[in-house]
Amino acid sequence: MNTQEFYAYLAGIFDGEGCFLLHKHKNKKLKIGYSWQISATITQNNPEFLKWIIKKVGYGQYVRGKNSRASFINFSSNHLRDLVPHVMPYLRIKKPQAELLLEALQIATLRRKRINLVETNNRLNEIEQEMKRLKRVNIH
Repeated sequence: MNTQEFYAYLAGIFDGEGCFLLHKHKNKKLKIGYSWQISATITQNNPEFLKWIIKKVGYGQYVRGKNSRASFINFSSNHLRDLVPHVMPYLRIKKPQAELLLEALQIATLRRKRINLVETNNRLNEIEQEMKRLKRVNIH
């Protein structure tokens, strides 16, 4: 399987078993009281399959399921800056979430530079709500 075929295959896995996430977490250390977490996961019952994906992409954290047979891969925001553009052309179901996630990653870069904090925070709230809406529509 060549690289392009692998990313097309991985896009299919994301469409079926993946989830793109933007969450607001309480963080008392910050003046505004919360921080944003951007990540993506792929859930699967076959740990060897998940470990194969990690090996192929070269990053991702394997997490063994606690109360179920399902385990998952967690991709951090740093990984997603590289990964999402590769799978984006092949996504069918979760393409809108991936596009919103890329926008959130761009906004996170501005926030680190302390640029337009109120405006960027408002947009992240909007993105979070839209991603939740899309998740309900797509069930993932």
